[in-house]
Amino acid sequence: MPAGATAHIASDDDQQADVAPQAVAPVADAKAAAETGIIVPTPSRASSLEASPDGRWLALGTSFGDVYVMDTRDGGLTQVASIGEGSISELAWSADSRWLAWSEPVTSFGSRSRLRLATVDRLDADPVEVTDGRFRDASPAFTPDGKFLAFLSNRSFDPVYDGHSFDLSFPSPIKPYLVALAAETPSPFGPSVDPAGGELDAGTDVVSTGAGDAEESAVPGVTVDAEGLAHRVIGVPVPQGNYSSLKAVDGALLWLDSVLAGVTGDGKASQEDKDARPSLVRYDIAGRKQATLVDAVDSYRLSGDRSKVVFVADKKVTVVPSDAKADEDSGKAVKVDLGRIRVLMDPLSVWGQAFDEAWRLQRDFFWTEDMAGQDWESIHARYRPLVERLGSHDDLVDLLWELHGELGTSHAYVRPAAVTERGSRGQGRLGADLAHSARGWEITRILAGESSDPLATSPLTRPGVGAKAGDILLAIDGVPLSGAVTPAMQLVGAAGRAVELTLLNGPGHAGAEGTQRRVAVVPVKDEERLRYQEWVAGNRRTVREASNGTFGYLHIPDMMANGWAQAPPGPGHGNSVRRPDRGRAAQPWRPHIAACRRTHWPQGHRMEHAARGKAAHVPAPCPAGACDHPGRRVRRIRRRHHHPGVEAARHRPGHRHAHLGRRGGH
Repeated sequence: MPAGATAHIASDDDQQADVAPQAVAPVADAKAAAETGIIVPTPSRASSLEASPDGRWLALGTSFGDVYVMDTRDGGLTQVASIGEGSISELAWSADSRWLAWSEPVTSFGSRSRLRLATVDRLDADPVEVTDGRFRDASPAFTPDGKFLAFLSNRSFDPVYDGHSFDLSFPSPIKPYLVALAAETPSPFGPSVDPAGGELDAGTDVVSTGAGDAEESAVPGVTVDAEGLAHRVIGVPVPQGNYSSLKAVDGALLWLDSVLAGVTGDGKASQEDKDARPSLVRYDIAGRKQATLVDAVDSYRLSGDRSKVVFVADKKVTVVPSDAKADEDSGKAVKVDLGRIRVLMDPLSVWGQAFDEAWRLQRDFFWTEDMAGQDWESIHARYRPLVERLGSHDDLVDLLWELHGELGTSHAYVRPAAVTERGSRGQGRLGADLAHSARGWEITRILAGESSDPLATSPLTRPGVGAKAGDILLAIDGVPLSGAVTPAMQLVGAAGRAVELTLLNGPGHAGAEGTQRRVAVVPVKDEERLRYQEWVAGNRRTVREASNGTFGYLHIPDMMANGWAQAPPGPGHGNSVRRPDRGRAAQPWRPHIAACRRTHWPQGHRMEHAARGKAAHVPAPCPAGACDHPGRRVRRIRRRHHHPGVEAARHRPGHRHAHLGRRGGH
């Protein structure tokens, strides 16, 4: 945009800076309006804003699938595309400021998207279709020479085998591509009559960057031949991967390269390790070479002349050249000192803005337009005055919970960031049950845990500790324990750091009973996974004993990544999805479990399960009396307090549950 120019989306209240009113008053001076805001004719929410290189045009993408272009000279606003649903968040201008490219979703959740073009020469014309939406095409970027439109797409289909089951998937399907905009433009990776390159063709359009420059530089004009455009897609010769945020600079492409990593984070080298950040990669088109500019990046942007990269990593801003990697000692990497920024905030104003934005997000994106029958405007009017009476951020969280509770819906949460003192640690836990007795704090049970779950290991079972049920915990870090000085008190802030335990051996140590010894352990912060695995192991043991080894047990805690991690291939299992926390319906597990059954389950018996679908049945009597209802079908019920897509299985009252070993209904 021109120097000193600003733009914002007109609003219908003082804090609603990104939502336009339903009806707007006539504007007497369009140029004055352009200096104060963009007047959008319908209610909208800005998702992206991009100025053309010459500063004349301003492109606006909305969360409701609209693309607008405004002429900053006269304030004229033109809608160039509207898809009715989905967010337009990736806009790109050509170097000559005549063409706009964007990516728009063609499915509800953006699993597939297409690229389109519009020219400021004919804003009222239909957009040019670049791709057809069969894949997820994203990150459009014009090359500076105006010959190509670069983008990323998940159209690479080279599957890999799963490490646990005989299955194939596409975990890294993305590659960069180029589209030759003019029909005569050859591929930079194909045969050429002039391999060494040549001068700019005499017929190529040249556009000035602007009359305000002291020394005007020529910008190649962009020519788009719409016919056959989709057939001129050129793959960039790099391996498929997990790429994002593509940009184009002189003679090269930049993108972020993310390492393939697990969803739960349990596969990291250490639980204390941070999530791996993507690296910023530069691909030289002529040399066909790939190099890493920055090893770890959270996000980045290019400067206006494309010569510099401004990136954010670990909340620090750094500027580096875009043509080569800049070492720390080279002087080319400039770190921006954010410590010079001082912000003075009025807490009530900040909380009021947060309240209004949370209310607007539900208004704009709630799953049903009638807001579940609630008068959302009146609810805002009822709760908004309470903001002025808030005394802390915790009060705001409570208020937002009440606001969302009016909708009576699932999947609407308030999750504040945890606030802790700098350098503080969580409460330490030993992964065991303790009880105070006349002898001291006795270990009554040590949780067994699960070796395949890195968060389900008791510190007392680690090598070298040798603790057993019946041992007495005498002291922690040399501080004697008593009825008044409890283990929990001495383990405050001890999670993740080594502590010393003084133990007195109990009867389980046979000849060493009564021996006092000191051991070092690292308390865990949370026992949830540890106790969960102990509970599952107990259920599995009960099922195995009740069925004489014929039935198995598998619990799926939720329908997300954690639940999937609990359902690895193996011997046939009964499967329970009772009390699921959240996630998808159970269909993803059906073929997975069926494969286990086909491979491992005894002939003539089907495993009992509570996954969604057809009722399970036992076609033949269960051995050893594990089931006293041969051939009976398992009825399915919907649990009213759970997600409607999740169903549980129940036998008729009075019949034994093969997966729990007890009588009666749930």
